Amino acid sequence: MKNLKENIISLMKEFNEIESKKLQIQQLLNLINKLEEHNINDEKLFVKFEELISNLRSIKNGDNGLKRGYKKSYYKLKQTIQKQYGIVEKGTYIKMGLAIGMTFGISIGAAFTLSRSMSVSFGMIAGIIIGITIGSLKEKNIENEDKLY
Repeated sequence: MKNLKENIISLMKEFNEIESKKLQIQQLLNLINKLEEHNINDEKLFVKFEELISNLRSIKNGDNGLKRGYKKSYYKLKQTIQKQYGIVEKGTYIKMGLAIGMTFGISIGAAFTLSRSMSVSFGMIAGIIIGITIGSLKEKNIENEDKLY
């Protein structure tokens, strides 16, 4: 894993700040650090990381067609790690809670539309608040387990 970190750090220096954020290179490095902390040495993951680094090199050399493929591969890698090891990116559960809360809030607000015209708005706001709260609590639990990067 140390070799992966060195490769990513050297690549991160070659990209400007905006490109680095779009390609989530710092998050990739954080993920490798977290896997290293948990002593996870899965050969399949190592191959996928090498593939991502290869894609980053090609993108740096001007092959912008690989950006979409890189992002898909990175997303699949994150999903695999989340399912197998429970390691999650910071903000994941807050986003999920926000989406679910907004959906339920709008649904509940729509049910009360007959009595008040602003009930959908109030329902959505209440749902967002509840969803973010639940997502934050879940994320705190994951952070206490040291599975948040």
